[in-house]
Amino acid sequence: MLGVGRSGTTWLSTVLSKTPTPLRFVSEHLYKYRPVLKFSNHYERTAIPYTQYLGYNHPLVNAYRTLLIKEPDFNRHNILQDTLLRNDQNWEYCLVKEVHSLLATEALLDMFNCKSVLIVRDPVYCVDSLLYRDGGSSSYLLAEENHIFGKTNTSIELRIKTAQYLNDMLKDIANRYSSVFLVEYEKLCNNPFHIFGAVAEHLGLEWSNSCAEFLKETMQYRVDSTVYRDTRIQANRPLKYISRRRARTLWQNLRYSE
Repeated sequence: MLGVGRSGTTWLSTVLSKTPTPLRFVSEHLYKYRPVLKFSNHYERTAIPYTQYLGYNHPLVNAYRTLLIKEPDFNRHNILQDTLLRNDQNWEYCLVKEVHSLLATEALLDMFNCKSVLIVRDPVYCVDSLLYRDGGSSSYLLAEENHIFGKTNTSIELRIKTAQYLNDMLKDIANRYSSVFLVEYEKLCNNPFHIFGAVAEHLGLEWSNSCAEFLKETMQYRVDSTVYRDTRIQANRPLKYISRRRARTLWQNLRYSE
């Protein structure tokens, strides 16, 4: 399950992880994986350049393959604690949620050939949420800016264009791979029960009444929670960091660049 950070990956994966299906659930393990993954010398080190092919022993492939070992040495690979959120003894599916190394998405799909979910969200809202969370300073997506555009700066405009580029890439992949289910965050907020159920069916996970009840709980707002929030207003909520006036210009520029 892959998508740009702040696009709803945590909400989607957390709810699906409540399935009765025996499961291993790992969330964002790449940054804490050992040996350290270093694809970029600047900013976010797990930001790999775009690639269409990853060799069998590529470090990124090894980081994902480790999760499929029935009894891996979690301490050695440092993917225990806060990244391994569920680990049933007789797990049948391994659900992995990640927001890093996205430019290698297509190569990963070719290597593992598994059912996948790609999630996209309005890039202005993604970056607004990111900067609000991190107090206006965040290195996330800066290395991707350099990989994609050959330059890096701290402008909001370029960060948004980077998120848009990644969204477009994920949409293109979804159009070409039958194993991929594309989720648009705005539609997920407006019709969560139907889309969550459809995603579960795509992945082969049982969608039970307890899953639906947990989803219902997450649709109630709680302070400082990335999962419990009033999803009915999230799709078009007021921006928290970027001014509405500036956002209108940013949206116009995105439409013009298309």
